[in-house]
Amino acid sequence: LLLSSSSSNKEIFHAVPPVKRPLMEGSDRNDVFSQIKSGVHVDWMTRTGDWDAVDLHGQQHLHGYYGLTPEGRPAWKPEPYVHYNSEKDKKLHHAHFSFNKWRSDQLPLSMPRMDTRTPECYALSKSGFYQNKKLPNTSVIFVAFNEPLSTLFRSIHSILDRTPPELLHEIVLVDDGSDVEHFGKELEDYIALLPKTKLVRLKERLGLMAARVYGAEVSTGDTLTFLDSHIEAVHGWLPPLLERVAVDRKIVTMPVIDSIDADTFEYNLGGISILGFSWTIGQTGVSRTPPKNKTDPMPSPVMAGGLFTIDRKWFFELGGYDEEFKYWGGEEMEISWKIWQCGGRLECIPCSGVGHIFRSHKHWQGSVYKVPPGWVNRNRMRAASVWMDPKHLQLVESSVPPLPGNMTIGDLSKMKAVKEKLQCKSFQWYLDNVYPELFFPDPDSFSWKGELRHVASGNCVDTMKRMREGEPLGMFPCHGQGGTQLFVGSAKNHEIRVPEVGWEYCVDGNGGRVHQPVIMYKCHGGGGAQKWSYDVQTKHLSVVSLCLSYEKGVNATLEPCQNGSKAQMWDIVDFKTKEKKSF
Repeated sequence: LLLSSSSSNKEIFHAVPPVKRPLMEGSDRNDVFSQIKSGVHVDWMTRTGDWDAVDLHGQQHLHGYYGLTPEGRPAWKPEPYVHYNSEKDKKLHHAHFSFNKWRSDQLPLSMPRMDTRTPECYALSKSGFYQNKKLPNTSVIFVAFNEPLSTLFRSIHSILDRTPPELLHEIVLVDDGSDVEHFGKELEDYIALLPKTKLVRLKERLGLMAARVYGAEVSTGDTLTFLDSHIEAVHGWLPPLLERVAVDRKIVTMPVIDSIDADTFEYNLGGISILGFSWTIGQTGVSRTPPKNKTDPMPSPVMAGGLFTIDRKWFFELGGYDEEFKYWGGEEMEISWKIWQCGGRLECIPCSGVGHIFRSHKHWQGSVYKVPPGWVNRNRMRAASVWMDPKHLQLVESSVPPLPGNMTIGDLSKMKAVKEKLQCKSFQWYLDNVYPELFFPDPDSFSWKGELRHVASGNCVDTMKRMREGEPLGMFPCHGQGGTQLFVGSAKNHEIRVPEVGWEYCVDGNGGRVHQPVIMYKCHGGGGAQKWSYDVQTKHLSVVSLCLSYEKGVNATLEPCQNGSKAQMWDIVDFKTKEKKSF
């Protein structure tokens, strides 16, 4: 059943489509599920040509039934259902994946899901809007590294079940150097039972971006659709994505990303649609007025990164992914920026939905994918160094941790050559026309960028990953990496800005209330509880005649100033040079 070819570091396995079998005598022709249990391969929905066709249970099987042994029996059988609910059990079942593998193994691969489309989107599909157009086909590309087979196979099943055959050219599964036993013969044997599916093996881990590029290279569809390996596509997910690419091949589309619960696997509407970013190169939400027509595409400054459709030729014209990117991180920014700056558009399509398992660290706090220190920030800095203007890059360099040791961002000439060849626009054009909501502070007003270090304890003021206005700042051992402990002082108005939350918040004296912690509050430029002073002699950091004080616990508070008090002695330390600073 496997047709294989190999090179020094890659192997490709092609699935042979299963033989279609007639209905068994005596089976109930009105009960599709009884036919499944009998091992019968049925493709009646494919024959109807209706992209919205469902069986009696409201489910789709647009590629018929597959994953069957030569005897017509399902090759994959879910584990028997056993209810475990203690925290000890949860920790065990979430271990190594940060989702409940045990529960996943108990669920069917062709998971029954409700049609989640809005009435407007459903009506548009039923009207023939998509089916009457000449749409390109797509190669769906999955990259997997040590993924549990149940979530991986369920992802592939959802594509086969809910994608019109004429639009699905192939599924390419890229094994990014997995080193677990179940990714051997067990994976190959099941892939052989799936139509239009081929397995590409990389003999060593190259990382998400390089693996995706190789998947794109071996694909032959008109478009590329990149998906994560723990998703479920829902009814009508693909035609809306392809329709916009058919309008303009430089339009890149992404679905609305719904949430699949990491513990129960319940499907929950709402999750990620349009996205922005902060100057720390982290994703943020964007508040915009929704379109009047609920089926209209929504332009998005950046994408989530894992799920999108792009014209195959356009992907390679853009240079694919930066070949120097390793592991993961930063790829969503790089490809989003160059799509916009080089003459394309990035759109979120409200009539397309894909569910995604968002990992949860509630029950297990380990690392799913181990990435050596510095590589994620290296990727992000490479993207910023190519696509941003110098003044914007300066802001990013002030916001992200420095690279460790002797690590550098490396040679940028190849990606800069792509930018020059395509005559891409400036980053300022991007901000003015695509993402005007992003606040850009004046770098010339900065007098220092660094830590607020408590001398006696060696702890630093820290955002503690808090993101909302009014939340208190905490204290944490100084780590010297910027990030949550990076603050920027302004010589102009003595503000202390917080880059970690997008530069728009300042360290605020909380109304000048004694014994209360300092908080993050939107910068207003009006002085008051945001106008700080630093005395290099006493090391007092003060606001509204009160001094920042710390003795123990998790928060620094404002107290009456006392000369000589060790609780009120602070250093402002540059997070790169380690020099002591002042306003």
